[in-house]
Formats: sequence, structure tokens, C-alpha cells
Amino acid sequence: GVPTEVDPEPLAEGTTIYSLLHPSRMRMTMQASTREEAIGELVGLLETSALCADTGILARKVIERENLCSTGLQHGVAIPHPGQVATGLIRRTAIAFGRSLHGVDFGAIDGRPSHLFFLVCAAHNGDHLKILSRLAHLCRDPGFCGEMLALDDAGEVIRVLREYAEREGQHVNAPFGPAVRLP
Repeated sequence: GVPTEVDPEPLAEGTTIYSLLHPSRMRMTMQASTREEAIGELVGLLETSALCADTGILARKVIERENLCSTGLQHGVAIPHPGQVATGLIRRTAIAFGRSLHGVDFGAIDGRPSHLFFLVCAAHNGDHLKILSRLAHLCRDPGFCGEMLALDDAGEVIRVLREYAEREGQHVNAPFGPAVRLP
């Protein structure tokens, strides 16, 4: 079950975090109570979007990566990912998003449960690092995290993500801070 259609190129210059999200890959009321269940729910969103041919392998890779070092951040955010091993497992780079009102223990650095989950799966090596870096930068803002947690509509999540990302320099490949135009 390896997808036969894979992006021919890495992420294009100008790719945005919010362009990698789609309402079909978002669950606003996660039911998971454990880290493994949360990863399973998120990976399942890629299957229903026909982006992953073998969710069992992908989930196992995400859990293996999580066992190396937790992706639980502060402010109730976790950014699980399989690392570079997603190459060949998914059809194109994508993010699955989930929101858990009750929270899940994800081994976050602040010791609190995680409520917002961004599963990052890149079709090409190295792209996941760009996405992780941009998401981690956005999620350092407690205002962003609080606003995202309060939303219960997938379209609104994308809108808020876009607004915050544009303030910071929206492109995955852009430097942090306002985008700089060179002559």
C-alpha cells in the first residue's frame, strides 16, 4: 500500500501552513484519551482524505518518533509527526488538525495536557522541519493557542491560522518576522 502519486517536488516557495490544512483533515471534537488514540484519530483523517494508503504503518512511525522525544509543547499544543519516514507513505504533504476539549497527556514540556494537535506529514525529506518550525513559532503565542482552542469550526481555524501566520511571515520557507522583499 504505498501511494503511486507522490508530489514530484518539495514544498514550493510561498507555501503556507494554512494551505496544507483542509476541513476534511480536521476533527474539532477529538475523543482520544491517550497519546496513541490521538495519533490514531489524526492519522485516520489522512486516510479519509485518501492521502495515506497505510495508516497502520504511518501511525506506528508517528508513535515511534513520539517515543524518542515528545512533541508536546507549551500552551496545550502537540505537533506529532513521523519525521522523515513519511516520504512514500503519503501522497502529498499535509497537516491534520485535532482539538480535544478534555486534553490528552502528550508529555508536554509544561506538564499540562495537550488540546490542539497538528499532525505534520511531509512527502519529501526536510519539508517537515520547515513546517514544524513555523508551527512551533506560531504556537509560542498563548493568544493564538487560546483563540484556536475556543473555535469549533474548521473554516474558522484556517482563518485564524492564516491571520496569525500572515503577521509572522506566512510562508513555510520565509524567515521569521515580517516578510522581507529583496530588490
